[in-house]
Order: sequence, then C-alpha cells, then structure tokens
Amino acid sequence: MSDKTSGLVLSGEPSAQLLPPSVREHEKSRAARRMMGLVLVLAVVLAGGGVAWAFLTQAAAQSALAESEQRTNALLAEQATYAEAARLANLVASTEQAQRTVTSSEVSWASLWNELATYVPEGTQIVGIDFLTSTPWEGQLATEGPLRVPRVATVALSFRSESYGAVAPFVERVPALYGFADVSMDSATFEDGAYTTVVTLALDTEALSGRFAVAAPSDDSEGSDG
Repeated sequence: MSDKTSGLVLSGEPSAQLLPPSVREHEKSRAARRMMGLVLVLAVVLAGGGVAWAFLTQAAAQSALAESEQRTNALLAEQATYAEAARLANLVASTEQAQRTVTSSEVSWASLWNELATYVPEGTQIVGIDFLTSTPWEGQLATEGPLRVPRVATVALSFRSESYGAVAPFVERVPALYGFADVSMDSATFEDGAYTTVVTLALDTEALSGRFAVAAPSDDSEGSDG
C-alpha cells in the first residue's frame, strides 16, 4: 500500500506578535497624529495660497479699475475740451452773424462825403445835408415811383448859388459816383438874392460798406478746384 502525501502546503516565515496591544495602539495613534499634522500643514498651505491668490486678484482688479477710471477721466477731459471748443466756435459764429446783420445796411458816410465833395461845382455851396438809410430789420427803402431803381440809402443835398443852373454840373457828373442809383432835383427856391436847390441822390447796394460780409469765392479759386 503506497503512502499518500497531505494536500496542505505551508509557506512563509512564521511570525508572532510579542508586543502588548497598548504599544500597537500607541503606534497607530502616532501615525494618525502624523497624518493629521500633514493634513493640517497642507490645509494651511492651501489656505495661504488661496489668500495670496485672492490678494493678487483683488490687486489686479483694483489696478484695472484705476486704469479704467484714469481712461474715463481722460475721455471726460477731452470731451470737455471739445465741448468748450464747440461752444467758442458757436459763439464766434453767432457774433460774426450778428455783425453781418447789424452792418448789412451800413454805408461809409465819411468816405461817401469825401467823394461827393469832388463833384460840387464852383460857385455853389452845400448848406445842408441829410443822410437816410434803412435799418437791418426794415429792409431796403421803398422806391418813390415805378421808374425809380431800388435804393438802400439817400443823400439830400441843399446847394446855395447865385444862379439857378449852377447845380446842373453836379447832376450831370454824379452818376460816376460808386454806388450811384439815381438823382433828382427836388426843389429850387430864391431867397435873399440866392437860390437854394435841393438834390436827392439815391444809392444802391454797391454803396454798402460790407465790413463783415462773407467774401464770395473768386473765379480763380473755383477754376483751381475744378
């Protein structure tokens, strides 16, 4: 009868727990405390990183806000500059328009009188003069008849002479006056040995001073633009 071997196989080295249970519990406690310490350190590191990240984020946000405020202030200052420039431009334009309106019917009476004096015939004397012009809000003076030309001003001259026809050369030459519209002899009276003749001279728009009028573009500039 053959021998039969048992199916149980033993492997590894035998070990035995010789330390008391309290020592093993103490070791486990120490390992747990070390793990808790590591977790606490990790938590502190993470908390510090979060604080640092929050601080950097806040600093970046404040910097962006300050830059945005600075840009906004610069834009507001620039806008204020443009607004002031626009206000001044409107003021200048309004002033220029007011000047053109107020002087639209202005005649340079001093220059006109100096030129009229050259047409006074010898042997006559001007003893009276009356200037008449319209105001800017009234428009041109009304014509005195269907055959009279439009006028912007009139000059009534009173001549004193010894002869009746002494004023005729003035009436003949005065149409050469710049701004002349027409002329008429209104009356002639004889008193104290002399004639007093009233002559009315009408002036057209060419007699206006045009001090603040807008200059029309010249033909040369129009040709160069084309």
